[in-house]
Amino acid sequence: MQAYHSVWLQRLWGKFLDVRLCSSPSAISPCQRDFPCCPARRLCRYALQGACKFGVFESFAAKTKSTMSTDIWEARKHGVFLKAAAVAELVATTALSPWEAVRIKMVADPTFARHLPAAVLRVWREEGALGFYRGWAPLLCKQLPYTIVQLTVFSSLVGGVYETWLPSMGIHKSTMSTSSQLAVSAACGVVAGVTSSIASQPGDTVLTRINSQLKTAAAQAKGQALPRASIVGVVKELGWSGLWLGTGTRAVMTALLSAGMFLVYDVARVSSHAVCGS
Repeated sequence: MQAYHSVWLQRLWGKFLDVRLCSSPSAISPCQRDFPCCPARRLCRYALQGACKFGVFESFAAKTKSTMSTDIWEARKHGVFLKAAAVAELVATTALSPWEAVRIKMVADPTFARHLPAAVLRVWREEGALGFYRGWAPLLCKQLPYTIVQLTVFSSLVGGVYETWLPSMGIHKSTMSTSSQLAVSAACGVVAGVTSSIASQPGDTVLTRINSQLKTAAAQAKGQALPRASIVGVVKELGWSGLWLGTGTRAVMTALLSAGMFLVYDVARVSSHAVCGS
């Protein structure tokens, strides 16, 4: 009976992670073994990060706005957006860092662990709690400017469109259809995506190079401890021009991703308001 429950719990855990707990590593596909790395499974990371980012940003901005008069809010709202975005990304990166640390180790060394739970246990056993935050600084270097620019630009653009530009043409938000409001969000999301991509490009390049170096080192280490990559060393190696490689391609991808993200966010928000109002 105990063995039956053990197998059942393993199968349940495997279903949740979409990873089969097999005795042979060769029986696990790379997509299953590298659970946090597969495109279909990135949704979990994006959901975790998005929940922290948008939740903290909205709460911080709304609570700050409630303590100010209308005139003071209009004068200081951009600064509030900057602070709210910074706090939101700090929380999101701290929550995402353990996931990224395990993911990088599993990608860098395919023999590191057979599945995600085993990788988590190995990191805890060998490095302790700090092992989950080894890549916190490089990740924050990429994500902090990205989120600050993205949320600040998006919030400022949406406010400007609804409060200044459209009213100047005699159009008010209350008279607009849901699809028109979502179109505004998508357009503002594209602009926010492009600007945030440019702002975070150096950090993304550094993080990508560090991950590449770790993967190369893991292939050569053969079970030995991996050397720690240096942010300063990578910047010196790449130079100023090297930090901007691939900017255009990433800007296009980020613009589409950002537009889709804000569309999903606004659909959920508009739907919740409709339900509450009905």
